[in-house]
Amino acid sequence: DIIGDLPYEKAETLLRLMGVKEERAIRALLGYKEKTAGGIMTTQYFAVPEETTVAETIERLRKLPEDYEAVQYVYTITEDKTLTGVLSMRTLVLAKDEAKVGDLAYRELFTVPPEEDQEDVAEAISKYNILAMPVVDEDGKLLGIVTVDDALDVLEEEHEEDLALAGAAPVEGESGPVAEFFKWFYRRETWIALWALAAIIISAVGRLDLLAGTLILMPLVLIIANDVAGFSLTALIEYEGEDDLGFGKLMGRNLAIGLIAAATCAVILLIMIAMAGGDGASQHIKQGIQIALVPALVSVILTILFSALLSMFAKKRYEKGNVPNGYALSVAAMFFALAVQLIIAIVML
Repeated sequence: DIIGDLPYEKAETLLRLMGVKEERAIRALLGYKEKTAGGIMTTQYFAVPEETTVAETIERLRKLPEDYEAVQYVYTITEDKTLTGVLSMRTLVLAKDEAKVGDLAYRELFTVPPEEDQEDVAEAISKYNILAMPVVDEDGKLLGIVTVDDALDVLEEEHEEDLALAGAAPVEGESGPVAEFFKWFYRRETWIALWALAAIIISAVGRLDLLAGTLILMPLVLIIANDVAGFSLTALIEYEGEDDLGFGKLMGRNLAIGLIAAATCAVILLIMIAMAGGDGASQHIKQGIQIALVPALVSVILTILFSALLSMFAKKRYEKGNVPNGYALSVAAMFFALAVQLIIAIVML
């Protein structure tokens, strides 16, 4: 891992300083892609030919270096390193000295190819409750193993990436409970800050009387934008690593939830308009809401499309190894919705 992160010149210098065996092993590992079984496997496994006796196997174990990877299983192989079976240390210790490991080995093995996604390997290790997963090539030859420690690291890394993608990463730094509450509230209810900012700007330019209806409907638009962006990110996490998360599929999901939200808001607003009284103030509010209804609904529909584009952008970044910040994407969706609503309202007025 360290050599893989170094510049080419430094990596080559270190490789040439190693022994021939170590250099060959590391160059072989560097040939596998990141976040695959080959990329996280270790070549320090313990394998013996099938005809080896228990006594001979134990003697070989005793000769292993002290810093050798912890041995959990004994793998049985043929002369050309084809994996044929596995037995636990308990089975080995309890067997008779003259018994052959090939006769004791368990033949129904769980194996993965080196190009298998690391998260799938980790989930398989967890599912089958094993301590190591053999990695084999297309001919069944043993290349290495992925240990349970590496699998746990992968699952933890994927979990942290999902949290970061969902915008639920913990806030760093120490502060009191009041400050923590305000940080949490700000991240969860950012729409309030954007709404307040819009109100200050509208008031400062002297357009409050004309854009009052728009300002009244803005919280609904911002909340819907935040929810639709979160919905898109949830879909991205759900379909992580799969190729079937196309723009059309995501757009369909967003469109369904967005139209439901827009229709619900429209019904509520129409009820508010119908219930408005006949006095001057009520009529003014009624007229303002009627004018602001179109910008609000158009903003919601366009934000649906924008959120789908944001999610596809996040997917591309994630495929390149960059974890996008879910909170930033949600804020971008809310800014987009706010800008569209204000622009349309100003043009109409």
